[in-house]
Amino acid sequence: RSLNDLSRRQLPSGGFPWYPGGKDDLFMTLNVLEGLAQAKLYGIEIPKNLTDRAINYVMQEVPELLTSERRDLTTLMYSSFILSSFGNDFTLAKERSDFTQKAMQFADKNSKNLAPIGLAYAAWIYNRLNDKTHAESYLARALDGSGKDPVSGVYWAPEKNSWLWYNDSVGKHAFFLRVLLMMHPEDK
Repeated sequence: RSLNDLSRRQLPSGGFPWYPGGKDDLFMTLNVLEGLAQAKLYGIEIPKNLTDRAINYVMQEVPELLTSERRDLTTLMYSSFILSSFGNDFTLAKERSDFTQKAMQFADKNSKNLAPIGLAYAAWIYNRLNDKTHAESYLARALDGSGKDPVSGVYWAPEKNSWLWYNDSVGKHAFFLRVLLMMHPEDK
């Protein structure tokens, strides 16, 4: 039932709107693809046609993200994280791989402008690309801003502009835990 509802909400462009009747939106489409990628990671069969159409939409939108603005860098890393989640069974495999490589080169040149969550996305992507040196470097930088105390444990203080999606403390903490579980499952 949920997949049927999701199918009905997908627009002819392949994108998803924030609300029924709205226009397609890159961030909402990436959110849907992230959920599908998570399901795929846990062995759930995901709808190929819906996924391919959403990937096609994202691939039309992401080239403009190759700018040096911080918000674009974080969205670029999020997009690359999502696009690199789907293997060769899905549309535009070579194009997605090429985009991810370009995005990572761009991120490397502009890494000082990445938000901590962007650094964590880069660590995940490089780990996925089997480049352990870059993955470890980005992870260390992502974790560098953490604090620790006996009551709160490990935490990250709210960032400037904490209302922005990529500065959300709960989402950031959860993603950092996912990266650590993937790269260092023994890390306390």
